[in-house]
This record gives sequence, C-alpha cells and structure tokens, in this order.
Amino acid sequence: MNLHPRKLLATAALGITAVALMAQYGDSGDPWWEPGTGRNLPMFSTFPDSTGDITIVNMEGPIATADHPFFQNVGTNYRACITCHQPSSAMGLSTDRIRQQYVDTRGKDPVFAAIDGSNCPSLPQADPASHSLLLQRGLFRIPLPVPSNADYKLAVVEDPTTCNTSTTYGLATNTVSVYRRPRVVANLKYVLGTDGAFHLNPTVKAQLAADGRDSTLAQQAAEAMHAHEQTGRSLTPTELQHNLDFESQIFVAQSADAKGGDLTEVSGPLGAWALGFNKNIKTGPNQPLFLEASYWTKAAHGNTGHTPQTDFRESVARGNAIFMNRSFHIRDVAGMPGGPTSGTCASCHTTPLAGSNLDHPAMDVGTTAYATVAEAKAANPTLPIFKLTWNPNAAPHPYLGREIYTTDPGRALTTGRCADTGSIVM
Repeated sequence: MNLHPRKLLATAALGITAVALMAQYGDSGDPWWEPGTGRNLPMFSTFPDSTGDITIVNMEGPIATADHPFFQNVGTNYRACITCHQPSSAMGLSTDRIRQQYVDTRGKDPVFAAIDGSNCPSLPQADPASHSLLLQRGLFRIPLPVPSNADYKLAVVEDPTTCNTSTTYGLATNTVSVYRRPRVVANLKYVLGTDGAFHLNPTVKAQLAADGRDSTLAQQAAEAMHAHEQTGRSLTPTELQHNLDFESQIFVAQSADAKGGDLTEVSGPLGAWALGFNKNIKTGPNQPLFLEASYWTKAAHGNTGHTPQTDFRESVARGNAIFMNRSFHIRDVAGMPGGPTSGTCASCHTTPLAGSNLDHPAMDVGTTAYATVAEAKAANPTLPIFKLTWNPNAAPHPYLGREIYTTDPGRALTTGRCADTGSIVM
C-alpha cells in the first residue's frame, strides 16, 4: 500500500493501541482519497472489494477535482464530501477502510471529527472506544431536534454513547442523537426515479435521508455540508450546482466477481458500464426491477456440467427468480398501504436498478422499533434506546401500540407523528 508521508510517520509512531487494531483488522490496501489533493478522477476507476471488483464510471469523462466543492474542504474540519463517499468504497464508506484509516492516521483523519465521527463530542477523542460505532459499524452521529409538533413524549432509557444524556448535546437541549451510515452517492438516476436532469430545486419522490427530511438533492447536499463539514455558511448556488452535476453523472456497480467472473460481458448482468451509459433504461412502475438473469441458467450454457463459475451464475439466476416471483405473506409493516397481503420481495423494492420504493419510501419493517426494552437491547446493545409515549389524542403505531422502545425513531423525528416511529427509507 502506498501511504502519504504523513501517514507513514503516523504509522511509525502508532503505539500499542494502533498495533492491536492492525493485528485485528489488517491492511485492506484500498487507496484513501484525501480532500484538497487536486487529483483527477478518471472516467473509469476499478477497485477490489471482498468478492471481486467494483467500477466507478464518470459519464462526463475525467474530472479535475481542484476547486471542486465535492473534493475540496469548504468547512472548518478539513472534510469534503469525498471524505465519506470514497471511490474505493463504491462512493460510500466501508468499515474495513475506516479502520485502516484509523490505523494509518492514529485517528487524526478528518473522518473521525468529534462532531459526528465519535460517539459523542464530549468523549476523549484520542481513545478508539470513543469512535466505536464508526469503527465497528460505520455509523456517524446525527443530531436532530425533537419536532415542536411531536404528538409523543421522548425519554432516554439507555445510552451507551453518553450523548443523549449529555447536558451539552443531549435531550436536555431538545436534541436526539441517532447513528446512521452515509448512503452511496452514485446511480442517482435510478435511486431518485428522475430522468437524470438535476437542477438546484427539483422536488423528487425519493427520500434522501433515512428519515425523509430532505425533499431535494440540493437541500440534502447543503445540509450535509453544513452539518458534517461544518461549513459555517451557506453554499453558493454555483457550489451547489457543481455538486449536483457531479452526483448526477456518477455510476457504480460490481463489475467482476471472484466466482462469477466478468459481470459486464455482453451476455452478463448489468455492470458499471451499462449502468453509466444506458440512458434508455426507464424507471417507474411496471418496469423490470433488474435485468433478466435467465441467461445464467443451465439452459443458457447448454447444460455442459458444473464449474465454480456456472454454479455461481445458476445460483444468481435462482436468487433472482425467488426475489421476483416467490410469494409470501407480508404483515405488520407500518407505512405499507393496504395492510397484510401476499407479495414478493419486489412488491416493496419496486424501483428498477435501485431496489428502493418511490411510492411509499418510508416503512417500519421492524429493524429499529420494539415492544420492550429487552428486545431493543438484544437487537442493538451498542445503540441508545428511547422510549416514545403517545399523547392521548395521537393515533397509535398500528402494530406496537402507544408505547414503543426504539434505537432510532426514524421518520417520527421528521413528521412529529408517533405513528411514524421506526419508519425509515427502504
């Protein structure tokens, strides 16, 4: 692995804690994109991952990143958008890469900024334990106000992070700290269900944050740069437009699999090249969710016997058929219209090439809301647990009643409606 001189010096002086981290997590070898370096981003970039290769495609060709707001720090903590949306992590952020960066920089990289890269800014920032949710699970702290119109009362039941019980950062200041991963910044043509034309104020059907608090890509970008980069100012229309232009033309996909081989071959599934250049793929209702995988069945290769590649591809074809066609009973999903029903995986994951849901984006599928403290703690022992108690005149959660324990109230922190507790973007 090639390291920046600063990283080499940091590694040499790492000490016992970092050596222990290195022994535990190893050296991933992935490059890390530092803000402000002025590197060029090629039209095609390929990086290894745990199962093969991913490929990044820039539809508009190579990008000179000098003075580009996505790649330059415009705030006060030396971060840029690229800090949390690394090309080598598929324009997101992998825990392996985060842990390696902690080792390389002794925890000094801007990604570990106290404001949200630690469990709480009041914790000792030199201690790896203060960054445990980011290092172990890729979770950043998201501080949000309790809505003034909330039809529920919120209390902190348990808080391993200490932030929600803090007099400076916690509920005493009407702030709730939840912990979430950054989303991938790529393939937005499909994620948002638009025609790919991004402007400063297009209202999109998709929700751009887990709790649906942003209605436009511009709003999301401005909020992220203010909160996570601590810009301390409003971005100019030109800066925002540069970000939107970049985010609307970047595509990423798994391009090779160690068992399945080249995924971008002419007869293969849709890989990064096809994602980037196929402008004719339609989004919206009644469109195929993914490309048909029948070319990977036994019949497609003449029943010529088994190899690791053919076995893998047949497994993918079977999985695709199950996802699209295997029916089962769906119940107890708050936010899903119509109540209990029979359906397939594709009944909820309806957006072609994205797997999200543009018509009913936020649902409670039981990943954050529970009927008892014990259930919440057993599911997520490292996260805070909140108790939400409904006001007498509020409509209850349709399946969990009038008192809920949750590790993340989800959309209820946006709408103020207790019935939205636990509902998050699919």
